[in-house]
Amino acid sequence: MQTNMNPSTHPAVTSSEWMRLPSRGQDPIFGLSRPWYYAAIKSGAIRSSCLRRPGALTGVRLVSVASVREYIEAHVENTRKVSP
Repeated sequence: MQTNMNPSTHPAVTSSEWMRLPSRGQDPIFGLSRPWYYAAIKSGAIRSSCLRRPGALTGVRLVSVASVREYIEAHVENTRKVSP
């Protein structure tokens, strides 16, 4: 049994449609922080959902993994090196 498994390669993490925001530190898939996610959600760059019981003030914030991947893909830079 492995004890030091890399979370970003775990099937449950890489095949998820939605993921919960990290409580601290970085998320296991992209390595992005909670403040980054809230800024991206506020700007409309990624999709999110807040699950909460009726009448509750707080809930669980989930983000769409596909929308984060799309955001990253849209910001890929072509860094082709030119030979002298």
